[in-house]
Order: sequence, then structure tokens, then C-alpha cells
Amino acid sequence: MEEDEFEIALKKEFLNEATELLDECEAVFLELEKDINSEDAIDRIFRAAHTIKGGALTVGLHSFGSFAHVFENLLVAIRNGDMSISSEIIDTLLRK
Repeated sequence: MEEDEFEIALKKEFLNEATELLDECEAVFLELEKDINSEDAIDRIFRAAHTIKGGALTVGLHSFGSFAHVFENLLVAIRNGDMSISSEIIDTLLRK
């Protein structure tokens, strides 16, 4: 496999994995909607964002990695109590 083909295959694999993680996050956000103070839900979403960030940066999708980093920081602020989360925010994140 040539280098370009390998990079394309790697990026496609990352995007497939990221899609699965985001689908899992959707279910966690639905749980969070029921219990807005669930630290477990925030931690699970954080782990997904962290994994996506690392994968994106590894395959060279730097803008995607930067976005995931910002999202990760938002989740840390929520987890640490520096920001609060509302049902309106969760509803917005669940919209497709």
C-alpha cells in the first residue's frame, strides 16, 4: 500500500471510530438529560472527546483535534463546577 493510500485508509478508519464514539455520546447525553448532575456521564463524554482529539491529531486532522480540545476543556469546566450545564444546552447538543 502506498503512503497516500495508507493515510487515506487511516483517516477513514479514524472517522469511522469517531462516528461510533459520537453515537455513544448521544446516548450518554440522553442519560445526562435525565440527571443533569451526573459526573459519570460527563466523564464518559470527556473520555470520548479525549480519544477523538488524540486520534484526529494523530491522523493529521488538526482542526478537528483543536475542536475536540475545546470541547474537552468545556467538559472539564462543567466537571469542576466552573460552568453549569442546562437542559437547553443538552438539547442543542443532541440536535442533528
